[in-house]
Amino acid sequence: MKNKGARLIRIVIVALASFVVWISSVNEVQAETSSAFIYEKSTMEPRSGSLMINFVPKYSIRVYSTPSTSNPTKKLLPDGSNWKVFGIQNKFYNIGKNQWIPSEYAIYPCNKMNTIGYVNYPGYSVNIYNFPRGVNYSNNVGGLEHGTAIHITQKAVVNGKTWYQFDRTNDLDSGWENYYKGKSWIEARFISNNPIFVTLYGWVQIEYIPGYGVRVYQTPDKNNPTNKYLQHGTRWKVFGYQNDYYKVGNNQWVPAPYLSKNRVTLRWQYK
Repeated sequence: MKNKGARLIRIVIVALASFVVWISSVNEVQAETSSAFIYEKSTMEPRSGSLMINFVPKYSIRVYSTPSTSNPTKKLLPDGSNWKVFGIQNKFYNIGKNQWIPSEYAIYPCNKMNTIGYVNYPGYSVNIYNFPRGVNYSNNVGGLEHGTAIHITQKAVVNGKTWYQFDRTNDLDSGWENYYKGKSWIEARFISNNPIFVTLYGWVQIEYIPGYGVRVYQTPDKNNPTNKYLQHGTRWKVFGYQNDYYKVGNNQWVPAPYLSKNRVTLRWQYK
């Protein structure tokens, strides 16, 4: 009986020792997994370039001292403002030391520009959106006709699609207008870097200064002036429009409305 009891005790001891070893190994695996998870979550992924705050017009978002909403600061960033980006963590962008903002209120990448583009979609108009389509709620706020010039201020890439933001336009009738100072975005694929020629039929009337005329150019720019002038009040057939100039004959171009630089006004009418 004593031998059987001793044997049973040894079996129990071995079983307990094996169980302790198994528990230790499980804890080590869990500790390693937990450490890896914490490390992954606490690592900032580097980013470069700029972002734009995309919130509500005339309102601001709050900056946090850590990549979470647990530590808000008193600093606010206004909608539409641009900031340099250094990294992203837990869906928060880092814009400086101890400065984090939620990624849901930012468009990234978004870089400033200062150039002229031209709508290139013959026979159609291109939709304007209040911010890049696919970001929050994008609304169609109008359209631009083929050949319209736009002043591009920013470039953004959203879900692999490139967008341009613009602040003013120059169409066939009105010259440069600042109707689009708010959030106005258009798909980059519809914009050309080169002026677009638009075929027109009708006539234009020169309204300048009584007794004076407007110079005619050989090309739709001011690089090739001629000695010919179109007098104030006269009417001329028009055949096309390009680069803010009307074509009134072969190698004959007249500047369209550009009120910030001269006092020429050309009125378009259909036959």
